[in-house]
Amino acid sequence: MVGLALRTVSNITARYAHLTSEVTFDNLPLEVREKAKRCLIDFFAVALGGYHTEEGKRTIAAVKKLGGSGSCTIIGDGRQTPAPFAAFANGVLGKELDMDDGHRLGGSHIAAPVMPAALAAAELTGASGRDLIAGIVTGYDVHARVGQAIDPSHETRGFNPVGTCGTLGAAVAAARIFGLSEEMIVDTIGIAANTAAGQLQFCFDTNSNTRELVAGYAAMNGLLAAMLAREGFGGPAQAIEGNWGFLKAMADKVNERILSEGLGSHFKIMEVHFKPFAACRHVHPAVTALLDVLGKRPLKAEDVAKITVRTYGVAAEPFRINPDPKDKHAAIYSLPYTVSVAFLDHTLPISRFTNDAVNDPVVRELMRKVTVVEDKELSRGYPNKWPCEVTIQTRSGETLSTCVDFPKGEPENPMSDEELAFKFEAVASQVMPREKMAKIMSSILSIEEHDISSLMKMVIA
Repeated sequence: MVGLALRTVSNITARYAHLTSEVTFDNLPLEVREKAKRCLIDFFAVALGGYHTEEGKRTIAAVKKLGGSGSCTIIGDGRQTPAPFAAFANGVLGKELDMDDGHRLGGSHIAAPVMPAALAAAELTGASGRDLIAGIVTGYDVHARVGQAIDPSHETRGFNPVGTCGTLGAAVAAARIFGLSEEMIVDTIGIAANTAAGQLQFCFDTNSNTRELVAGYAAMNGLLAAMLAREGFGGPAQAIEGNWGFLKAMADKVNERILSEGLGSHFKIMEVHFKPFAACRHVHPAVTALLDVLGKRPLKAEDVAKITVRTYGVAAEPFRINPDPKDKHAAIYSLPYTVSVAFLDHTLPISRFTNDAVNDPVVRELMRKVTVVEDKELSRGYPNKWPCEVTIQTRSGETLSTCVDFPKGEPENPMSDEELAFKFEAVASQVMPREKMAKIMSSILSIEEHDISSLMKMVIA
């Protein structure tokens, strides 16, 4: 346990700074260190996959045109660029596939903003793997705590927590890796809070790339906040909890208990999930339930008369029950589309999320048999659970049904080490051979024995 004096929530910015300054690799519980390593493996898998996409290539091209030389690596590409540019590019790459990790209780994704800032700070300073892990854990903790405390009010007002809370988490991670004093970490948080931004309008205007760009901005702005504090810039001492601070500006209701409960003893990274599929997390409960049904009773599309998805209200919002997604951005949110693909492929392959693939006539035919409805009883269990029931009625008169409380990848329904390795290989195989992927994963699992430069040299296609 990391020692923390008992103070009031009114000093939460200072408490986060104190925690950040005290956390070391050695005083973290073993299970927390190991979870951080798994999060790092997952991030590199997803970022390498993002490098292979059209949007990933465009991001790197834009960063290259900005010019400048530096010491920080763009994942996949290998270009050495100034630290803020590397953080931005890697944040976009880490978000592009929509397979990045997340925090169910706060409704946010953490790796895409936090990891790139941490890695850039580590490369910039020649930090050890031990310091990288400490930075990741503290960055995740602040991001997740603030995100959970202001959820759902924050999102209801239209904010994207990847951009807002992600900036805070990225800043804290970078500050820890820089080895800033407690006072400078307070300044870092204060500066970061003034750049935290992001909207959810992209969910409804799908011809947009702001979903992934927001992660890049959060990573870059968080890193810059720590760099500026290191040079002597100050920030408001109560940037999070002040009367004109982050919480007041970002939410109508705040659960203050979440901000500090278990601080220094329970690390929120332990609550983070991994995504087995490249789609919005709110479709994963339905896909998990559907695959459970099919695992017990294999069916063909022509056997199906109707598929009914009963789920909680957030998962049944209009853009998630979209029966006619026009492009890949809409498809990742559409329950009719993702359920139909999962039925046909027994997974959700990345190849199904392209603008051409969404018009597959076989998928479209099955989508017409999918109905999504909100179940008020299931809604009452959210967000502690993400429950979903899938019922398949066959043309022969059978009714097959499964209900799950947690989608695959949650701590309550975890992915095994073998499943995480399989994800890495499935996502990154387009850019590097299996032998190289195995070396990257092995290096991460013993990251405390290495500096970051050796790892970053490996994550180049």
